[in-house]
Amino acid sequence: MVNGVGIAEVNLDLGFGLFPNPAANEVFINAANAGSNKAKLRMLTIEGKEIYNQSFNFTTQTTQAISLQGFDSGIYFVEITNENGQRSVKKLVIEK
Repeated sequence: MVNGVGIAEVNLDLGFGLFPNPAANEVFINAANAGSNKAKLRMLTIEGKEIYNQSFNFTTQTTQAISLQGFDSGIYFVEITNENGQRSVKKLVIEK
C-alpha cells in the first residue's frame, strides 16, 4: 500500500477553461460548458494545501475573474466541482 500526498488526478473534463495561463495579475475562469449553473472553485498549492475557495453561479455570467494579488509565482491546481458533484482539475502557472 502506498500512501501519497497531493491531489488525485481527475480525468473528467467539465469544459472549464483558465486564461491566460501562465497568468500574472488575474486569471479568468470560463465555465460555459461546466455541466451546471453552480460551481465551487478551489485553488491548491502543488503540495495540496487549499489557498482559495469560492462558489460561483454561472447562470448569468459564464466567465469569472480571480485576482492573483497576494499569490506567489509557482504552479497551482484549480479544481472546479459542479452542483452534480462532478469535478475537474487544471494546472495554473503564476508568473510574476
